[in-house]
Amino acid sequence: MTIALVLGPVSCGETSDGGATVPNCGLPTREPGVDDSLVPDLYLPDEALLTRAQRERGGFLAQINVELGVQDALRYYRRAVQDAGYEIIQSDNEGFEAELYLRKDEMLAAVQIRTSQCDDESIVFVNEVDAARLGGNLPSPSPKQT
Repeated sequence: MTIALVLGPVSCGETSDGGATVPNCGLPTREPGVDDSLVPDLYLPDEALLTRAQRERGGFLAQINVELGVQDALRYYRRAVQDAGYEIIQSDNEGFEAELYLRKDEMLAAVQIRTSQCDDESIVFVNEVDAARLGGNLPSPSPKQT
């Protein structure tokens, strides 16, 4: 059984006087103290917002809001990881969500792209870990609660 967790509060925009505005596409807000240095730039397209990052099994786990729909985000990540020398060992695209499973040297990675409440914004979970610490399994971007 797989359980997906959503990290951080979901933001619903608010005006300065407290009045409600259009929701922030249901995407999480940035957590205080996020360590941007944990996540390589290739995972951060223009206008991306890193909302959570943590060290994970010799690598990192990241949650990223991107101003791209799922299909555009998939095209971006496919190109970015291949340009960075990753091998795509498995992929899945169901339209409203997509995944890439990657290998580079001693590292394995998973990129999961999920739709938001807006067609042109998505949430991306990236988990890149040392393959030796996985016992032969592919990484799952499902974050653990700390």
